[in-house]
This record gives sequence, C-alpha cells and structure tokens, in this order.
Amino acid sequence: MSSLFGYRSPDAPSPMNVEATTAYEKQKREEEEKRKKLEELRVKYNNPTLGMEESEAMEYVAAMGASDSIRGLGQIFAKATGWDSLDENLKKKDRKLHAIFQNEEYGGKAFAAFLGTAIVADPVSYVPVVGWAKKAKNVKTLGEFTKYGAKSAAVLGGISYTPEEIPGLITEADDSFLKKKAEQVGVSAIAGGTLTGTLGTSANVFSKVVGNETPFPLSSFWSKETGAQTPSGKKIKNNFENPEKRIPNILQSLNNNYQKYVGNPAWKAIQANPAESLGAPVGGLIGYTTTDSVIDEETRTVDVDATQKQKLINAAIGIGLGTGVPYALKQNDVIRDTVGRLIINDYGLSAERIAARQDFVQTKNSIADEFGDLTKRVINELNQEQRNLLYGLMTGDIKTLDKTLSLPVRKQIEAFNKEGRDLIKKYGQEFVDKGMLSEEVFLKNINTYLRRSYLKHSKLKDKDARIYEVNKNIRVIGDEFKPRGVFDEVSRKEFNNKDGIWQEEGWEIIKELSNGRLRVRRDLTKAERVDLEEIEDAAYAISETGRLFANDIATARFFDDLSKDSRYVLSPEEYSKLPKAEQRKFKQVSKDTIKDTNVNKFGQIAGKYVDVNVLRDVKHIFRIGTQEDIYRAKGIKQAIQLQQLWKKMKTSYNPGTHVANTMSNIMLLDVAAKTDFKYVIKAIKEMRKGDDSKIYRQAKIDGFMDSNLVNKELNEYGSRIERDLLQLQNNLGHVESGIWGYTKNKLKWVKNYTLDAAERVYSLEDSVFRMAVYMDRLDKGASRVDASLDARKLFVDYDISAPLIKGLKNSVLPFVSYTYRIIPILGEAAVKNPVKFAKWSAIAWAANEIGNEAMDDTGEVNRLTMQKYNNQRMFGMPFMPRTNIRLPFNDKDGQPMYINMARWVPGGDIFEQKSGEGSGLPLLPTPLQPGGFYVDAFSTVYNKVDPFTGNKIEGTNMDRLTHFLKRQPPNIPFLSTPAGDTFATEKIKKAARADTESLTNKLIYNYEEQFNTAPSPYSPEMSPWVAIAQGLGIKLNPQNPEINKAARANDYNREYEELNKAIYKAYTDFSNQKITFEEYEEIEREKIEEIIRISAEYDLLTSKISVAESKAADETTQFIQKYYPFYGRLQKTTGGGVVEGVLDIPYTAEDPADRQDPNTGLPYSDQVEDLLG
Repeated sequence: MSSLFGYRSPDAPSPMNVEATTAYEKQKREEEEKRKKLEELRVKYNNPTLGMEESEAMEYVAAMGASDSIRGLGQIFAKATGWDSLDENLKKKDRKLHAIFQNEEYGGKAFAAFLGTAIVADPVSYVPVVGWAKKAKNVKTLGEFTKYGAKSAAVLGGISYTPEEIPGLITEADDSFLKKKAEQVGVSAIAGGTLTGTLGTSANVFSKVVGNETPFPLSSFWSKETGAQTPSGKKIKNNFENPEKRIPNILQSLNNNYQKYVGNPAWKAIQANPAESLGAPVGGLIGYTTTDSVIDEETRTVDVDATQKQKLINAAIGIGLGTGVPYALKQNDVIRDTVGRLIINDYGLSAERIAARQDFVQTKNSIADEFGDLTKRVINELNQEQRNLLYGLMTGDIKTLDKTLSLPVRKQIEAFNKEGRDLIKKYGQEFVDKGMLSEEVFLKNINTYLRRSYLKHSKLKDKDARIYEVNKNIRVIGDEFKPRGVFDEVSRKEFNNKDGIWQEEGWEIIKELSNGRLRVRRDLTKAERVDLEEIEDAAYAISETGRLFANDIATARFFDDLSKDSRYVLSPEEYSKLPKAEQRKFKQVSKDTIKDTNVNKFGQIAGKYVDVNVLRDVKHIFRIGTQEDIYRAKGIKQAIQLQQLWKKMKTSYNPGTHVANTMSNIMLLDVAAKTDFKYVIKAIKEMRKGDDSKIYRQAKIDGFMDSNLVNKELNEYGSRIERDLLQLQNNLGHVESGIWGYTKNKLKWVKNYTLDAAERVYSLEDSVFRMAVYMDRLDKGASRVDASLDARKLFVDYDISAPLIKGLKNSVLPFVSYTYRIIPILGEAAVKNPVKFAKWSAIAWAANEIGNEAMDDTGEVNRLTMQKYNNQRMFGMPFMPRTNIRLPFNDKDGQPMYINMARWVPGGDIFEQKSGEGSGLPLLPTPLQPGGFYVDAFSTVYNKVDPFTGNKIEGTNMDRLTHFLKRQPPNIPFLSTPAGDTFATEKIKKAARADTESLTNKLIYNYEEQFNTAPSPYSPEMSPWVAIAQGLGIKLNPQNPEINKAARANDYNREYEELNKAIYKAYTDFSNQKITFEEYEEIEREKIEEIIRISAEYDLLTSKISVAESKAADETTQFIQKYYPFYGRLQKTTGGGVVEGVLDIPYTAEDPADRQDPNTGLPYSDQVEDLLG
C-alpha cells in the first residue's frame, strides 16, 4: 500500500494504527541499538564479521562490487592528495570485505557475488564490454582484438581498488602501493587479453564450422583490391583504414566524448558568465585554504574532523560569495560594463573583431616584410658607395648613373631602383584610391619620393623609441608623399610677388589659413641636408619608408573595413535615431586631421559613432588615450622603466627563470595547447633556417611571436618585423668617434652579447612553443588567423587592454599579467580536457612514489617535517599531488634528495597562500601579493620585512637598504656585486667551505677550513653541486628530518614569542593609557586563543611525526628480519618520536591549555575560562 507521500515499506504498519506504529518504531529502535552494539563488539575484538549473517554479508559485498571503480578512484585520489582519513576509511571497508571472503560458511558465495556485481553493477566495467562489441564490427584481426581487450582490462585494473594489506600473486603484504597497483594492472591486462583472444579464436572456429569467413584472421596485410601498403611494404586489405586509427585508445575515446558532451558546453557556459565562473573556484579555494584549525574546547587539541568540516563550510561560503557578488553586480548595466571594461580584456568584443585585429597585424607586417626583403638584398649585394648612388637615383639627386660604373653594377642599381619605386607606387596608389592623397601630388612626387632621415634632426636615435613613436601616432598619411622641407606662413600678396623670395626659392602653397594667410613650404637645399647630416644610404631609407608605410597603410585598411560594419559604426544620422539607452553604447570619433593636410587621423571612421568597446580596442591598438598619456608623462615613464629593469632582473637576466619558463611551457604544450612535442622539434628546425624557411617568415608576418613578456612588458618593442628593419638600420647607422664614442660602442657590444642575448633567449623560449602550436594548427586545417590567435593565447599573451591590469603591472603587481592570463588558460584546459591534468598529476605522484620505493622510504617523516615552501601542492589546490618529488637517490651524506618542481608547473602557485612572518595581505594568493621595485623597497626599509622570505630584518635603515640593494641583481651563480654576493653565490660559497675536497672549491674558492654550510642552523647542508643546480633553477633540496624538526620548533618558538610580545605591548599601551581596558582585554583574548591554536597545531604535528617515525622504525625492523635474518636478534632501535632538546618550548606543559603566560605565571586555560566566564 502506498502512503500519502510516496512509497512505504510493505512491513510498515498503517499510519492510522497508532499502537502498531509505536510498536514498529520500538522494534526499529531496538534493531538500531543491536546493530550499534554489534559494531562496537566488532571493533573491540577486531573482528568485522562477528555475528554477521549471510544476508548481511551478501548485501555488503554486492555494494562493494558495484562501487569497486569508485573506491579505486577514491584510493588514487587519497594517495595523491595525502587525504589520510579517506585512505584509512577505504582500507577499513576492504578489511571487512576480505574478512567476509575468509568466512568458512559463506566466503565462497560472497566472493562470487562480489565478482558478479563488479562486472554487472559497476558502470565503468561496461565501457570495455561495449567497446568489445563495437570493435568486433570493425576490427578484422585477432591480434588487434586481443590487444584492445588487454588495454581495456589494464585500464580497468588501474582504476579498480587495490587491496594493500594482503599479498598478491607476486607481491608481499607489506609491499608498496605502487608495486601492488602495477601487479594489478599487469594481471588485468593478461586476463583481458586472454579472454578476448579466446573469444576471438572461438568465433573463428565457429565460423569455419558453419562455412563462413573468419571474422578475426591472424593477418590482414594482403589484398588484391588496393595498392595501399603498410610501412613494411605489405598491402592492406580493401576494407581497412589506416591501422593506427582502427582501434582508438579507450581513454582517448572517453575523453573525446567528455569534451563533446560535457567539456565544450561547460566552457561555453563559463565564457558567457566569466565573473561568476572564476569567482566560484577562487572563492572556494580561498575559503578552504585559509581556514584555521578548529580547537576542541575541552582538550585544547586540534579537532581534525571538525577542521575538515569547517574547511568545506568555508569553501561553500567562498563559492557562494564568489558567485553571488559578481552576479549581483551584473544586475546593474552601468556597474557591469564599468567593472567589465576595467578588468576584462577585450570586453564586449566579438571573435570577429579580435580576428580583424589579427588581420591588421598581418597586413602591417606583410608590407614591412616586402620592404625588409628588398633592404636585405640591397645590403648584401651593394657596397656603401653603391648604396649611396642608389639613394641619389631614387630621390632624384642623380638623374643617371655614371657610365664609368661597370655594366653589371649599373644594371643592379637600376633594378633595385625600379623594384623600390614599384613598391612605393603600389602602396601610394592605394592612398589615392582611398581618397587620402590627391592624384596630382602623387604623380608629382612618385618618382622621387623616399623617406629622408637626418642624424642631427632626430631626437629618437634609440630604435625602441622610434618604434614606439610610429605606433603611438596614428598617421593615415598622405603627407609622407610630400617632400620634406621648410615650412612658413605668408600673406597671399607677399607670396604672389614675382620678385620676392617665395617665388624665387620655389615655395608652394600647402594650405590656406582662416586668417587669410597661407602656409607654404619648400624643399631643403642640398647644403641644408648636408648640415642636418642626411643619411644617404638607400638601404636605410628603404627600410624607414617601408616601416612607416606598413603602419599607415595597415591602419587605413583597418579603419576602412571597420567603417563598413554597421553593427559597430554609425553615421550621425543613424546614431540620432537610436533610443537614449542604446546611444550610451556608442561614442563619436574625433575629426582631427594630420597637420598641414586634410587627411583625417581616424580615416573613414572620423566623425562617426563607434561602439564603445570597439573604440576602446582601437585606442589600445594604437596606444592612445588618457592612461597611455599618463604612462608617457615625464617622471612616470622613468618610474615605469625602473620597474621594467627590476622585472628583467627577476626574469630574462635570471637563469633559474629561464629553466622554469621552458619547463612550464613543455607542460603547457600538452595540457592547454594539446600539441605533440614533435612540433617543437619541427619549430626549432624551421626557426634555425631563418628567413630561408617559408613558414617561419610567414609566422613573423602573422605576429604571434611578438606577444611575449620581453616585447610587451620589459621593453617598448614593436613587432619582430619592425625590429628586424631597425636592426638593419642600426647596422648601417652612424658610428660615434672619439674615446667616448669608442667606449659606448664597446659597451653596446658587451650588452648585445650578455643582457640583450639573455632577453633574446627568454623570448625564444616562448617563440619556439608558439611556433609549434602554429604549425600544429595549420596541419589540422586552421586558418592563419586562427592558428595565430591560438599560438598567441596559449603561451600567455602579454598584450593586455584591461586598464586595471595595465595599471597594476606598472605599479604594485609587476607580474599580474601572467596570473591574469594563465588562470583562464588552465581553467579552459581543466574544464575541456581534465584527463591532461590527471595525467600530469599522476606523473608527479608516481615519480614521487618511485623515488620512495627505490630508496625503501615512505617519505612520511620527510613530508611532515620539511618546510612549507617545499611542501606545496600543484596549483596550490588541496587535492593535487605535491610538487616536491622524492628522487631515487640520496646525497653524499645520505640525506634524502628531493626536487621541487613548483616553478615548473604553469601557474603553479596561483592559489598558494604566502607563508612567513610578514606574509603580506590576508586571503590573497602569492601571485596577487603586492611586489615590485617600489613595494619591495618600502617593505625592506620601512616595514623591516624581507619581501622574498617574509622574515624580519634587523639592524639600521642603512643595513636594510644594503639588504634591499643586495637582492636586486639577478640571482646568477658566482656573480658578485658591490652590494655583495647573490643569493646563489652565497649558497655555493658556503657549500664549498664545508666540502673542502669538492671540485668547485678546488677550482674556484680554495677554502682550507671546513665548517657548517647551512644558510641557518635549521636548513640541511648541501653540496656545491646542489647549490649550483639551485642557482640555475633546478631546485634540488636534501632533507634532514632532525634539522627540519628543529626548524619547525624554531618556527613555533618565534610565533609563540611574537604573540607574547603582542600581549605585553597591549598591556604597556593600557598602562600608558593609550588604549582602554576593554581594548586590552580583547587583544589579550585574541592572542591567547591564537597561542592555544598554534600550540595545538604544533602538538598535532609532533604527534604525527612520532607516529610516522615509529612506523618507519617498525618497517626497517621488518625489512632487516626479512632480508638479513643472519643478523640475529636486532639491537633495540633508537630514534623515533620527537627529538628532545630542539623541541623543548618555553612555558610549555603537556596540555597546550596548561602552558603558562610568562607575564602572569598563570596557565592560559585559567585565563581563557575567566575571560569567557
């Protein structure tokens, strides 16, 4: 019978019968009490099957079979994340399962039931079964069918739960999890291959018996119907496709379906709501990772379960706030658009407009490349004198070449003249066609126009400044076709005087002014040009002409195309017809013209109304607007340049950053770009060819290699094409004479092969990977624009238009651009391709386990005692594996060796919380903590905190200033500066002093005295080679548990003393009447509670260490007894537990609550009770 609200148990009484209901409830309570009592007895006697009936056993094993894969994934997750409570809970369930299997009465039935439900009820097990049925229709060889079965079963074996406390076929009960998992995968593969092979063979036999063709022949490499062949030359049967594509990998198939039905739709939803989508995980992680330990009020110890629950609660709150706040802001259009334009790059831009911007870059670079190619050939084929003659011929200063020149030389110069003139005519005609240059002016100057340059005239001799100026000034020109000259103003009467100088010297009217006067000009005379130091080199002039033409023509086309799109550009008439709300979405463009011309700066969009988001993008492309003007203001520009120098010290000049950059790009290539590493090799080969490589030259034109850190943030560089042109100019340019000129040239030479070379290499490290993605996408059929956009985006595009981000990177967050870009890259990869994250997480976890296994070390003691900065998780996420990986060897002193790969992971610290005394702003992850030259200077000198370590800096202001200056040079091994040795050099010297026999010491330092080399008494010693590796970015780190324990004790001591000082200071302030008694009480309450919290956390840590050491000692004993039985009785082991001495804490009682306040002599627990009571 059904109840009013749904299903009711058949044996439950009717709700109308009160007595029956009461009896039923009583029966249920008795059964529950009996069950609890039985569970207590099972725990007490360590017998999970005590009193278990067969029906209960069958129900349990059925549930375990159906959840086998889920438990297996949970086990892997627990191992990878160090979630001990989850791992132990799974082990507890497995112990009960195997105890049921051992039952003499129903163990056999239970085992059969477990296998049956594992196959029938576990949803993951259906994947290979369905796959077998599907492959049977397509696969035509027995070997391939068997191979698929083996691979599928191996995957299932890898996913399924692995019993850890019972022996396997070849493993012992106490062997590592990694060994047991490997055995399980291998056995599963053999079983799966055997089963599918048997099924295939049986199908073949049956088909022969009934007279049909065998479905799975032993070989298929033969056919009379096709000429297709295998790599070995054998023919492939007609009904087969490429053998490599016949049996897709099961994981790849699952991943493809995931992307199709889950990943891609989910990412589209996230893109539609970026603020909420980003706010949810960020808020959740901040809530989870910043939760303090929950302290049990009675025992004053850490309540682990309550802490975990509180973390989850805070994570949920963080998710709610991260989603709710952006959602609330979105409800107001003005707030939404204002905030969006402030922080979101390309806010409001369609994919079409982003592609149009890329097209502008390609157009500009393509034109510049034409002129650049001509320039290179002129340089390579003509000497200086011949280039001067070509210059005279192109400008009209020379009408014909001297007949004394050899005929081949004359023909070569004339050919270059024609080619250069044809290029200028080609693009000049385009301006005429667009109505921006009168045909009269064009025809008058077309045979003599060439950009003239003067050394004395130009204040911008620096190539970077010249690029910046060209890009800054929008010059949709026409005046470039007017010869350079002298300008003046004159009345019409004076100008028309036939005997006046205006007519005599050939002045011409260029503009009639509003006051009735005329603006006139004339050419510079030869003498005037000589006085201005005219550069009469055709190669220089051609490259300069091409550089300016490229910018101006590409700009003209860009504005022309934009003006034709009625979605984004409206005429004044069209704009006037819009409702007021819609009009706010458009803004009128200036009608300003280029000086002395009628040509509008903004071409075809001048005076029209343009979508505000598109107009904002236009201003970003050409670097105009209030923010750009501020950055160029005197003083601010120099301040930004000093910040840029500081950034260079930390990046392109720092060898460790080069290693981290390259390694993270390798991972990014796979995780985000989904590009095979073979394309990196191809990219290197093509880039080594230089301009002889067609695709590399095309890549330079497409401009995606110009979006790196070096170009966009460390310098004011333009495109690679522009830099090539300017490099050619510099090679041809004026060489200063005299001692000062000689010294400057030598310094430039040294800089070119040191600092500049470091920047080029740093840029190359990105360019190679961008080139690899570009080639991969083209091979997959993408257009050049789409391939370029992918290559630009996936390795961090530093060209950012968001005003807030631009402001932060130039001030208090110098590296915010990387964080800002990498989060969406990793987010998209995580949503659309999570298998890649799982792959790299598994690699990190497995590498660590292999290291532990090789050294017969669980690593638990090392993990518990090592410093926090060496114990981070990938991406700062609590469920990811550790980035400090155990290596399969120890150092020369027997210390366990690790390698910290946190800096090698893309965005590896994006959610990591900074630790240390002066650890910055609360809740903000490390990449968003304020920094940079100015912040670091303030922190060091005035806050007395080292911005790198977070530790206090003692001494005078001058001592702290010296400390700050010492930290500024790049951290290069063996580098010493007037301020002192670099951090890497200090480490190497200390290591060399300790190891007087080392090769480093003998070759470089020759220290004779040996002493402790550790940076502090709380850091393990290291060899010189380890110190050098660390300086080069390979973060090897030996671990010494005893020293690490001392360091943890010291950390606790220091924090304990700081809290005591805070209480004492509050008391002093109260005594001096600076604060009230209530304020003093509040401070005292907070600090005492904090002391109890850190004491409880420290006790929990020492307890874990003690347990881990005891466990390690037991495992060592078992190992010796097993493999070295001839040792006889073992001596009593020492070690294990907390080390005495280094862990003695002042004012410490066994119970943290009973520890004494040194100021009052009373236990904190008494004070807390008084405060709370």
